[in-house]
Amino acid sequence: MVKNFIKKKILNDYLNKLPTLLQKDYGFSQSYTPMQVIKTIDRYKLSDKYVNEAVAMFCSRDNHKLYAYERGFDADTGLSELGILMFNGNTNYDSAELLRLTNFQSDSASAWSDGDADCGDVGDCGDGGGSD
Repeated sequence: MVKNFIKKKILNDYLNKLPTLLQKDYGFSQSYTPMQVIKTIDRYKLSDKYVNEAVAMFCSRDNHKLYAYERGFDADTGLSELGILMFNGNTNYDSAELLRLTNFQSDSASAWSDGDADCGDVGDCGDGGGSD
């Protein structure tokens, strides 16, 4: 219970801070590379406890799967856990949709603060395809 609370807080920090920081450092993109996400977390001294989840959120599915494979963990399990914890079980989001939600929402903290964001409010969360 406490572990999930802490994890959710750190993931909310990623959702609220990383889109702006990534765009500041690398310009706007539909997705970022794992190294861009990791370096941004390090550069701005965000918690690195859930870097794998940050990579899942802000990188293309293909880049995330390669990153997971290289580090010996199952990308699909990670996406499922992230979807359950942060997106009401939805694992069909993609980085482009996530970045659109966070960039166009004036108060992104309210949309993600309790994990109750429903992609239906802004349209389909994507099919994992897109232009990543």
